[in-house]
Amino acid sequence: MLDNEVIGSIHFPELSNKHSKCEIGYYIGSKWWGKGFTSEAAKEIARYAFEEINAHKLKAWHHSDNFASGLVLQKLGMVLEGEFKQEMILKDGTYSDIKEYGLLKDTWNHLHR
Repeated sequence: MLDNEVIGSIHFPELSNKHSKCEIGYYIGSKWWGKGFTSEAAKEIARYAFEEINAHKLKAWHHSDNFASGLVLQKLGMVLEGEFKQEMILKDGTYSDIKEYGLLKDTWNHLHR
């Protein structure tokens, strides 16, 4: 919230105990794009995942045409692991490709010592 206005959300589902990995996702209103809020929040979620709950891997994805979202993930040190064609159906009935990223704890530790 900024000035009593919700600017977006970030979600962080539970850690998968079986594989010690988790996923983050986020949404932010266009009025707030480019101000660093998403990058700041995502960095804190990554820190929490690796340093507090000892996750081994953090995953995230974005629609292929959302370049800015990809930059947020790359700033964290995440690497592109795959592109999936027509993976998601949109509200208008068209399909969207997605890009999936991952970040390992060892890489996080190396980047954020």
